[in-house]
Amino acid sequence: MLRKSALASAYLRDVPTSPRKMRLVADIIRGEDAFKALSILKFEAKHPAAKLEKLLLSAMANWKTNHPDVDLDQSWSLCEGNIC
Repeated sequence: MLRKSALASAYLRDVPTSPRKMRLVADIIRGEDAFKALSILKFEAKHPAAKLEKLLLSAMANWKTNHPDVDLDQSWSLCEGNIC
């Protein structure tokens, strides 16, 4: 488990979709590498995928802002944080 300061976070609020539909898409990318998850979300047909893609990009940008000295390509897995 990573330290709390090493985790990225972003919040998705006021989305007009059911939690079940959002969870179906989140289950597809849970545990995947972040860049692989982005490519999965880009080609996913379900409409919550666009919102989750935006959320993931936001979390990656937040992490990059808080850790400018670490390269983002180093095994950035979605198993840490709230998605896992």
